[in-house]
Amino acid sequence: MKELGKDEEAIIAQGAFFLNREQVKELILAAQDAWRKQKELGLTDLPFEDWRKQTLWDMICKNSFRTVNQTEFNKVLDVFFVLSGKRSPGHLRCSKMQTNDEQRRAIWRLKETCKELAESFDGEEGAMRYANSLIEKIHKTKLADATAKQIWQVIFTLKNRAGKHTKPASPQTPQICDLKGGQEKTAVDASGAVPPVSPFSPRAC
Repeated sequence: MKELGKDEEAIIAQGAFFLNREQVKELILAAQDAWRKQKELGLTDLPFEDWRKQTLWDMICKNSFRTVNQTEFNKVLDVFFVLSGKRSPGHLRCSKMQTNDEQRRAIWRLKETCKELAESFDGEEGAMRYANSLIEKIHKTKLADATAKQIWQVIFTLKNRAGKHTKPASPQTPQICDLKGGQEKTAVDASGAVPPVSPFSPRAC
């Protein structure tokens, strides 16, 4: 079996996280609309809870929205939109749409990384400019056209070079802890394995 690269591991790790509260709520609202439309059309007489669990199981073999992960989120949402009549069946997720979703999550992670490394690059905007220059020089493309793998490679490079840009703290300057409230850092260490990525991943409009 081919060994996965760190960029591929990051894409999988990010997609494996469960949904946040806002995403669960969005699925519930979409499911309610779909259930009402199905009842109106005479296609179901099941109570909402039974219907949504059965429909979710038919989609991804799960019966709770809280066990849906980031990779599955848009697929499930799309089906509910189709069942409610808000989208045509042709809109259902294809490989290109999945690729776009992975790219969107990678861009979000890049922006979060730029915030975390802002001090090393004279501010968040400086970090983002540096990231964009890496994308253009290394991958010969723009951020909007970069693949998820390319974006993750830039994230690793950005983290690796951040230490070289950081000025050593003076003896009088206290070090700021990277951990807040005991929570694990979400940034990816370029020199090691990929740790969990934050579950929050806003859906594209």
